[in-house]
Amino acid sequence: MTYDCMNCFDGCNHETGYCTGSCTYEFYGFDCNSTCPQNCDMTGCHRESGECRNCISSYYGVNCTETCTGRCHSRCNLNGLCSDNCKGGHSNCDSTTGVCLDGCKSGYYGKHCVDKCSSYCTGNESVCDSATGVCPYGCEPDWYYSTCKYGCSLITPHCLKCTQYKDKRNLEFANCNTCGYGFYKPTLEDLCAPCENCLNDNCNGSTGDCLEGCTPGWYKHPYGYDICDQKCETSCIDGCDPTNGTCIHGCKDGFYGDICIFTCSRNCLNKTCDQFSGSCITCKPGKYGFYCYNSCVNCLRGLCDRTTGICEDGCNDGYFGEKCSQSCSQCLGENCNSQGVCMSGCAPGKYGSYCNESCVDSCLICHPVTGQCLHVSPACNITQCNMNFMNSICPPSRFGFNCHQTCSTTCTNSSSSGYICEKCTGSCIDTCASGQFGQFCNESCGKCASEDNTLTSCNPNDGHCFKCIKG
Repeated sequence: MTYDCMNCFDGCNHETGYCTGSCTYEFYGFDCNSTCPQNCDMTGCHRESGECRNCISSYYGVNCTETCTGRCHSRCNLNGLCSDNCKGGHSNCDSTTGVCLDGCKSGYYGKHCVDKCSSYCTGNESVCDSATGVCPYGCEPDWYYSTCKYGCSLITPHCLKCTQYKDKRNLEFANCNTCGYGFYKPTLEDLCAPCENCLNDNCNGSTGDCLEGCTPGWYKHPYGYDICDQKCETSCIDGCDPTNGTCIHGCKDGFYGDICIFTCSRNCLNKTCDQFSGSCITCKPGKYGFYCYNSCVNCLRGLCDRTTGICEDGCNDGYFGEKCSQSCSQCLGENCNSQGVCMSGCAPGKYGSYCNESCVDSCLICHPVTGQCLHVSPACNITQCNMNFMNSICPPSRFGFNCHQTCSTTCTNSSSSGYICEKCTGSCIDTCASGQFGQFCNESCGKCASEDNTLTSCNPNDGHCFKCIKG
């Protein structure tokens, strides 16, 4: 438990609550949290016992609970009689009003001589005007009014320095302008307030600026003030820099930025991203890009490169290209290879390797390579067309419309299906037999030889020799 020392004149021990100086005038006790009797005057009560130092008008007694009677109508001593401070004793006073007839003893003032000269008059407590109580030589530091009876802490708890002035009626006032340790004077406020979030509760008594920095979890105002009124973001790991709020230990998962106020993309795997840029460390499956906003559309199993978006394992049926963004919709059955070449022919009205060429007007089906019209719409029977072209799959070694053409005998294929050439064009699917090259493997390698000189071999695309036959 910590103590706020609100009623202590010179602060207190924050762990025990003990006030190191005196209490403000309304309080007494170990921690100055007990209230003085209500009829004590502005001089307050004894710090330890709580007994009134002086009573207000018409009361007397240790705690000022008894009412003055008899000759003393308004002021009396602690026995209820006229003041013992009259010159000549308590009998030397007016029998009706209780006014001292010959003035006061040294150190007291007023008509009834019950008011004591302030102990804070410059000189000593016996030096004050016997009628008014005014200290002729002024007050000791930080005590105010002409009678020097009001210290800053009596007017404003925890005040260290005040400014004194008189109003138009010549009444005395004093305003606090600097507060004691642990407090400051807010603008346009009358009372001292505790230092806000300052390390060791140390702030400028006038401005509230923190002199030793901020307590953990707070940082200074971003516009040049030294007030620690900005709270570190809860998304910081272990607090922040007390001078600017930067999260020096990084952000919690899901946040980024200097002060960790920005949220990582929801598509970042495990909500983790770079603290400064916000770039996802890794994307959730099916996403790519700096912030993983882009989707791996049409990629097989939804997998693509996190940076480029290139599909890692190929495309779903009906699509091709690096990002599988191009459609095989012109191909029969939307069946094409990774380069977009249609593998089962073209949809009606189209021809070419990519089926991106249109048959001439009114031609429903044309030759898949040359575009020569084979059936004019609507002359052909749709069922027949479907059987002859649209849904037909040629057997191994056959290609073309109605599978009338034969693949080159020099095409080879290592797959178990036995297909060796592309259905529409007759192009060899895999490699050429030894000694041949070209799209249809119908070109001879000539005098090219393999590395061990046992076979005729050349580049299957351009016929370039790897090695010449000896001789």
